[in-house]
Amino acid sequence: MKGVVAGNSFSLDPRNKERVKQILAKYLRLERVAQAEEHYQAALKVMAPKPYVDVAGINSMIEFITETDPLVAKVKPEMVINHTILKKLDDSGFIDQWSKR
Repeated sequence: MKGVVAGNSFSLDPRNKERVKQILAKYLRLERVAQAEEHYQAALKVMAPKPYVDVAGINSMIEFITETDPLVAKVKPEMVINHTILKKLDDSGFIDQWSKR
């Protein structure tokens, strides 16, 4: 979880924009790093400084999967979300520490 927080903070830091675009280009198999700009901007719009899981997003996934597997309709977001570790990191100041670097 600490790695997720660190990677998230790295990606959101404007000083790392070019490196993040290089990484995106590599793993999206883009021909040029410049092509990663659109993906970079899209990621910035959805990445939160504190990566708590969005209940509405999980709900949307449940609805989508229910279309092919009706049993999934019984699943509630609260059944699959556990913020315990993230909350401990947040309460300890770990996440804010990364955001200030």
